[in-house]
Amino acid sequence: MDSDDYFSETALEELYKIAEDTDAEVIHSEKYFAFEDSTDEISTGTFQRTNFVSAPTFETEDIGERIKKFTDVARAFGYI
Repeated sequence: MDSDDYFSETALEELYKIAEDTDAEVIHSEKYFAFEDSTDEISTGTFQRTNFVSAPTFETEDIGERIKKFTDVARAFGYI
């Protein structure tokens, strides 16, 4: 989160509830709202480039599989 980011009043509570309900250690949101200074309009977007996840997903305990998945995603986005 940066200094120009904003959470709705219930965002952290909702994310915390999801973490509690699913026993997750990490939660993040795929959606965002952006205020366009030039047009005074609010747009929505997502950081996710593939189909939306409809339920929480969990990482495998196998560190090798996790590293492979991470590098595959990084490669797909051109980071490596």
